[in-house]
Amino acid sequence: MIKKLIVTLIGKTLAKKIKLVDDTAETVPQPGQPLTKVPWYQSKAKISAILMVVVIGVNKLSPVFGHPVEIPNEVFMILEALGIYGLRDAMKTPGA
Repeated sequence: MIKKLIVTLIGKTLAKKIKLVDDTAETVPQPGQPLTKVPWYQSKAKISAILMVVVIGVNKLSPVFGHPVEIPNEVFMILEALGIYGLRDAMKTPGA
């Protein structure tokens, strides 16, 4: 058992040194951590969420300022669909 452990450790070390194994492949992200670091302006899901907040803000605050704006429900449905598509695209496995 100890012999097998030593051989395994030596094999992994040698594989890393001669670049047979990628070091980043062994790191597993913790729950709640993003798989990749993407800026907010390149994330479809984050942009659709920001647009949704802006549209809802305009819809709710426009009567307060005296210029009521009626935003159709289809706009909200399109933004929701874009957000779901952005999440699906972000979780897509490479090569699939």
